[in-house]
Amino acid sequence: MLVGAFVLLAAGGALADAVRSNGWTSTAATAFSIARWPAGILLAVAAITLIFKVAPNRRQPKFSWLVGGTVVATVLWLVFTALLALYFTLDKQLGQTYGPLLGIIGLLLWAYLTSIALYLGLAFAAQLESLRASVPTTPSTEAQPEVTVTLPEAEPVPAAAPAIGAIPAPPDDASPAT
Repeated sequence: MLVGAFVLLAAGGALADAVRSNGWTSTAATAFSIARWPAGILLAVAAITLIFKVAPNRRQPKFSWLVGGTVVATVLWLVFTALLALYFTLDKQLGQTYGPLLGIIGLLLWAYLTSIALYLGLAFAAQLESLRASVPTTPSTEAQPEVTVTLPEAEPVPAAAPAIGAIPAPPDDASPAT
């Protein structure tokens, strides 16, 4: 679903031109080029929500707890995708340098930025869950009792015997044989 959202958002203009050239009316092509934005964003939100809900192998909190992380991940994903598209559009030298490999480089870079957006969104949702799950504490007005723990004295540890097979140290007065 996330790839479908990417195709709608990144290649939607080219799809609208292809639809227009294949016999669709100009009105239908314009409607498609306008509707692709909300459809792509909704598809991205649905995909990220599904990832957040299903991927961690644990009992999930309520849906409302995941919404914050989903929004953060979706906004970051949109920003990263737009900045990557802007970079590839503005840098003409990049296409001349890498040629056809630029598509693969762009796809790998987009996948990496998508994973960063998902990670940051999940981290945000986990932090919100952690904050919401903790019970707020209020400082107590009464004095806390002081607890003192006395430990017994430790016995000295004897020197360890040399290990079996260890090479003994030479005596201090040993002189080399000549």
